[in-house]
Amino acid sequence: MSNPCKRDKALTYALEIRKFEIELYWKRATYFWTFIGASLVAFIAIQSSNSLLAEYRGELTLLVGCLG
Repeated sequence: MSNPCKRDKALTYALEIRKFEIELYWKRATYFWTFIGASLVAFIAIQSSNSLLAEYRGELTLLVGCLG
């Protein structure tokens, strides 16, 4: 059997790593949803545009669709 002190240290270290990984997960998820939201706003802006962008609407929609 291993030393109880070593097991406690290993468990504490594993819990710290787990907390760190969960924090990184939420940072990545926030970045992902922010990017998706920005893509949606760009898509809506392109579709509702009546200015010079209207002639490039198809290409811009495709570009935003590929990015988002």
